[in-house]
Amino acid sequence: MLKEYPFEGKIWKSLADPYGSRLALEIRDEENRQTYYAVIDAEKNDLVGESVSLEEEWWTGLSGISGDTLLVHTYEGRSNPDYQTLYAINILTGEISWEADKFVLSACDRDFAYGFVLSEGERHFGKIKLDSGEYTALENEGRPAEADPQWRFATRYEEEDTHFETVKAFFRQKKGVEAVRCFEYFENEKAVAISYYLKKDAELENRLLLMTLTGEEIFDQELDTGKGVASDTFFLFGDSSIFYIRHKSNLCVYDLDNLP
Repeated sequence: MLKEYPFEGKIWKSLADPYGSRLALEIRDEENRQTYYAVIDAEKNDLVGESVSLEEEWWTGLSGISGDTLLVHTYEGRSNPDYQTLYAINILTGEISWEADKFVLSACDRDFAYGFVLSEGERHFGKIKLDSGEYTALENEGRPAEADPQWRFATRYEEEDTHFETVKAFFRQKKGVEAVRCFEYFENEKAVAISYYLKKDAELENRLLLMTLTGEEIFDQELDTGKGVASDTFFLFGDSSIFYIRHKSNLCVYDLDNLP
């Protein structure tokens, strides 16, 4: 079963909560110069936060996600990408919980945001409690609690890798096509997923092939067409859901528990 989430604008960046089931998206509407954020709960396969935004509508970006907290930053502009302020936003209400001036996020866990403030060329490390915004100075870079992430990512094969020619020969035999540049490959006890590229005039067409373990094709979809190759073109939550982005604006989720 396929579920699709269309957005107004390009999905610029995605970040998964390493301690939970939520996926945060940064969506940029270049025509209206607006940036907003959406959050998907992978366990429920549903939106839990939609059209979350800041007063600064363009010069802002996604930093992290942990539980009900979305972390985003602002910066001055293209000529000065230095962080200005880090904001913690409650995903469920869309309200700002706290803000930290000049704080650069490096990691977060269930309880804290870790990072530093750059002052006169020196990094001053610290951590911020996610629920209260309370700041604690640290002598060294903070270490987040160990995670047991349920998100799974594909193995990438470049042209120089041993398995590249094997996968290329598979596409030549099964699909009658000459795949180029790289593959992203994932296999579990339910299915096989391969992201691959075909030459299309002066561009590259990125496609995603999903098959059963017996080789039965479930779908072969175009993801995007452009000049170069991308990374993490698809990923999974646990063993049951595969996530991928089509044509820059549509997040697609396919349920592997209901394969034909």
